[in-house]
Amino acid sequence: MLQLTGFSDGLVQVAGVNPLAAHWSHSSRPTDAVALLSGQVLMVRSPDDAEAHLPGVGISDIYRAGGIHTAIASPMRSHGESIGSMICYFDHSREFDEEAVPLAEALSSQAAQAIGRIHLEETLRRAAMHDEVTGLPNRRLVEEDVTRTLLDGYTALSVIFIDLGGCKAVNDLLGHAAGDALLREVGHRLRSVIRDTDVRGRFGADGERRRAL
Repeated sequence: MLQLTGFSDGLVQVAGVNPLAAHWSHSSRPTDAVALLSGQVLMVRSPDDAEAHLPGVGISDIYRAGGIHTAIASPMRSHGESIGSMICYFDHSREFDEEAVPLAEALSSQAAQAIGRIHLEETLRRAAMHDEVTGLPNRRLVEEDVTRTLLDGYTALSVIFIDLGGCKAVNDLLGHAAGDALLREVGHRLRSVIRDTDVRGRFGADGERRRAL
């Protein structure tokens, strides 16, 4: 099972099955969260052994309720930062030999590298979808964000277009650098009056690059 950090709800499960999730209370902390906070591989050799890592929350009963006997959890790090954790649960007794920790670290490292590449690709993809003059999302990204908003269950959506007139006159009279400065200023003012949760961007096509916001 893989869990990632960086979400408002803390750790978010992104892969695999968590057999304990239905049994622990809000006051107990999952094994993989302890591994993430400690920065070390954590081995649980029995339900009673889990009590040594998480005392006072009845974690041994949670393990038994989930049918889990042993577990090994390893934190994932990318570029020096904790990004999540990987945990393997076993429904049978298991002895962890001297290779268990290096193997868990190698697997979590590979997972962290893969996740890091995905994040980098997404960052580069979204960077390519911003207007070079204003820094605002371009038409394609605006459409993606609006579609995502609708898919998130919103039943109503307001769309406002601002068409800047007279930009050609600014370009002709003062030059394209002044026209770009005008657009950047408008973009800055839009950011200052629109909520962070709203979608804003530059919708104009390349042929209209001095106009529509």
